[in-house]
Amino acid sequence: MFGFGDRARVLPWLSYDQRVRGASHGTPAAPEAGNEIDADDFLASRRWAAALLQGSRRAERPRPSGERAAFARMISAFAARDLEMAAHAERLASLVRFFAPLAGLPSKEIEVLAEASRLHDLGKLALEPRLLGKSTPLSPAERRRLRLHPVLGARLLAGYRSPVLRLARLLALSHHEHWDGSGYPQGLVGEEIPLGSRLVSLLDRYDALRSRRPYKDAFSHAESCRVLFEGDHRSRPEHFDPTFLGLFAHHHETLAEAWEGFAGR
Repeated sequence: MFGFGDRARVLPWLSYDQRVRGASHGTPAAPEAGNEIDADDFLASRRWAAALLQGSRRAERPRPSGERAAFARMISAFAARDLEMAAHAERLASLVRFFAPLAGLPSKEIEVLAEASRLHDLGKLALEPRLLGKSTPLSPAERRRLRLHPVLGARLLAGYRSPVLRLARLLALSHHEHWDGSGYPQGLVGEEIPLGSRLVSLLDRYDALRSRRPYKDAFSHAESCRVLFEGDHRSRPEHFDPTFLGLFAHHHETLAEAWEGFAGR
């Protein structure tokens, strides 16, 4: 699999300044959650997460084969926990492979981004199934807990050296940042958000709209576009990189055909 044998740094156009606010072990605290939950302590209380966390610390220079195995374990954890969560990750990777060339990204870099995007929601696996499967509105406390998942995912992915897993950590941490600065956990604005995260954020939202969730039915392509371009109670067009949103609008019909092909596999 591409991206595990190469020790090169994360691709420059996908990276950003790692000196982040509230850092603990290189991972920022979620502002809305305060400091009452330490990411390491929280993850240590989940047996599978504790094993992954220990694996990320085990060697100063983990071998490529070990990183491939770690990636495979993380992907398998999605399927073991929730088949739809696993399917969402695979559809997102397929959307990245379809959309990123339209943005002019090089094919070799696209494959790293697509593979890394499969782990963007890794931190959700450390949360209670009851919380993720709730069909009624979340309480403020539950919403704060759900918003920990970028920090938890980034902590689980700390310490790896391959381009795929380093980029996966970046995506896990920043895929809920918004162009207008209203996102979390850091409240990054505009180009402060890594380019790869800006692309993944838009495609992640589209797939979430098209898919059934415990709290909503699946939306049609037309309904999903209306939400992306006009907004609803959960999101606004200002949340997304305007260049990517414009590109999405220009190619939305072919993207819908591609998504339906991915979803029908």
